[in-house]
Amino acid sequence: MKLFRKFRLKAVAQKKIKSYFKYSIGEILIVVIGVMIAVYLNNWNQAHQTNLEIETYFERIQEEITTNGEFIKGNSLITKDSMIPSLVIARSIIINGQADSLESLSKKIRFLTESESLSFQFPVIEEFVSKGYLSEINDPQLNKLITFFNYYKAQCNITDETTRDYQIHLVKPFLLKNTRYADLDIYLDQPILDEEGYRSLAQLLKNREAENLISLYISHLTNSSANFDSLFDVLTQIHGRIEEIK
Repeated sequence: MKLFRKFRLKAVAQKKIKSYFKYSIGEILIVVIGVMIAVYLNNWNQAHQTNLEIETYFERIQEEITTNGEFIKGNSLITKDSMIPSLVIARSIIINGQADSLESLSKKIRFLTESESLSFQFPVIEEFVSKGYLSEINDPQLNKLITFFNYYKAQCNITDETTRDYQIHLVKPFLLKNTRYADLDIYLDQPILDEEGYRSLAQLLKNREAENLISLYISHLTNSSANFDSLFDVLTQIHGRIEEIK
């Protein structure tokens, strides 16, 4: 720059206007090129930093999917292989009025009682999306999978909330009113009932309200299990797609 300034001053002193403009334009071009290089390097550095952050998020997302996926799949299997079949048997005992099956009924019907929440949280995926990294990747397939993920996660949370409300406001009051079968933890191997408690269960036999409550609850559980499976499938696809992008 000092060299160009020296030439410009010399051109002015010698009244060489063309030379003056030539050196002025050269000086401007150097400034412009310098700015462009600086902008390019800054953009490159930002893009590189963003790519590093995305790679870190990819690892964390896959870990989150692996951990939560196992939990989701496990709950789906428990629902389909244990809870629903047990309640189907309980309903059959009630419909057929099987007084000799009260002990079996006491074991099967425990799945009607209040259970833990199955609301699923994915803070890493949500943080990844909220920071705009999804748009940085610009992968239509991953975008579509994240949309499905948000939908099925919301459905799982809705069915979980609906099921718990059903248990608290309908099933539990019914059991408290009609039997001595109250507040039984679903993880107990054997229900805590004395002889009078078993006799109280006989009131449920051929009870249409009990039958309807169980049928509706089975429907809730079936929907929950379907949502669990759909969410698990989408998470598996997201994990695979991230592996391909990496």
